Amino acid sequence: MKPNPIRALTTLFLVHGAALTAAESKVDFVTQIKPILQSACINCHHSEGLFGNLNLENRERAFAPRREGAVIVPGSSEKSPLLTVLTLPPKETKKAMPPTGHRIEKEKVGLIRAWIDQGAAWPEGKDGVIKPLRTSAKPAK
Repeated sequence: MKPNPIRALTTLFLVHGAALTAAESKVDFVTQIKPILQSACINCHHSEGLFGNLNLENRERAFAPRREGAVIVPGSSEKSPLLTVLTLPPKETKKAMPPTGHRIEKEKVGLIRAWIDQGAAWPEGKDGVIKPLRTSAKPAK
């Protein structure tokens, strides 16, 4: 059976078009970004545990002016230290985040990159609030 160049070209365009559509999809903070920050970041970066002078509890605090400069630069993931620390090799630097436990999966880091590049929309109100997961540190009696 001979290869069909028209079929091959059509398949290429369909696959390429699907990839572009996925890459261009609007990233939703509430359903996609908030769960990542909740599970991997907020336990260290909140008002009671202000590591790196970064508080991710809400938009106002996450984008507050810092002496070190902005952590999230809307529209520019390349200039956003948040993305940089998520992509650093963990064994090469102490700045790689998260510092302990499992690294954030590449797909999720890709969502954060796309979210930042799309303007880092972070809603006000309860949808934009992230609270640390708390566990009881009291010993059982």
